[in-house]
Amino acid sequence: MGMGAIKGAAVLSALWLGVGPGMAQEAAPELAGPLDGRQIRVSRDSDHPMHLNAARATFSAVYLGGGLYVTANHFPQEGRVTEVIRAAGLAAEELPVSATDAHITLPEDPESWRQFLDNSGSVLDPAFDLALKVAPDDARTGARLVLAADPADYAGTVTFVGYAERAAGALVESTGDLELGQFVPRQIADRTGAFFVANGTTVTGGMSGGGMWLELGGQPFLAGIAVRAGESQAVASAIAPFYGEIARVAEREGRSADHFARPLLLAAQRPGSAATVLRGAFFHEDLIGGPNDDRLAGGEGDDLLIGGPGNDLMSGGPGADVFGFAGAPTGDDQIYDFDPEEDRLHLPQANVTMEALLGVSGRTDEGHLVLRLPAGRVLIAGPGRTILEDGMLTEDNLISGALE
Repeated sequence: MGMGAIKGAAVLSALWLGVGPGMAQEAAPELAGPLDGRQIRVSRDSDHPMHLNAARATFSAVYLGGGLYVTANHFPQEGRVTEVIRAAGLAAEELPVSATDAHITLPEDPESWRQFLDNSGSVLDPAFDLALKVAPDDARTGARLVLAADPADYAGTVTFVGYAERAAGALVESTGDLELGQFVPRQIADRTGAFFVANGTTVTGGMSGGGMWLELGGQPFLAGIAVRAGESQAVASAIAPFYGEIARVAEREGRSADHFARPLLLAAQRPGSAATVLRGAFFHEDLIGGPNDDRLAGGEGDDLLIGGPGNDLMSGGPGADVFGFAGAPTGDDQIYDFDPEEDRLHLPQANVTMEALLGVSGRTDEGHLVLRLPAGRVLIAGPGRTILEDGMLTEDNLISGALE
């Protein structure tokens, strides 16, 4: 599939798709045959993540992990409880569970929700038409999210997956295209949301709440949720503006980051873009820089941070973090919270040792350690920008070769 700006980014192919953890390509989806228009019925035996993480609720939904599902909201109700069935209609269908709505796009006061309705006055605006369904934690991972700081990096081919009423409620999929400018931000009161407009796809009744997926490096990533149907065009609420709210719900409900697939956070992949700041959250995340001078800040999880070309500032935050440096020139980077007790550097070149790196290292006038890497330099400061003294970095702080 063509992936527009993302697929063409040398940074992704060189710095992440070749070295990131868990990057085996997924097999092609199993499809049972065409329906009317551009829809294709999903085979009952499919084990593709786009299909296994589909769920039937009030509408269609997508399983995120940790007992959390994301879906369309349309008609918000306080305290609504619904039944959710993951992989409904497939051989892997699971037993139904009860889930309570969490209104991640809306203020706490239901009296203020009316201002978030669209022009019809009856349905939520497509930029804010998302909700979580919170079920008991089943300790399993779900869909991988992709969140791009620069909307231009969402351009490419997308696949919508949901339960179509005209297919007697069977799971179907339909592909379409996102082009530059089809990510539409919108602000209401003090909240900012956004939606996608995809062309050439067929999304019909019942598919609302289903996933809009991008394929990157042979893996599917969830970018949006279908909220408006159409025979040749569909609208999906963007997940990225409410990523922090999803993380807060997961943390509030006592869920473990281990029960969610690793979200992919992308700084701008086109030179000159100002969208160069990434901030992580509760999950274990992959934060990937682009060709610019990026600032990557991990959250509470065990994160992978790859700055890429440019002079990048990186902070892993709490957790056991990995700072990656690929073969392409990486500029003069800085890590300003490296914890020798649990953080590590990653170099894709095999048989590189920490002893060899330290042998050609230097220090700044302030005493901070500067390592000379095969493709650049990196200043490494300890937690709180403290100075790492001689002997604090060992072979345990280096991964050489492919990541597991």
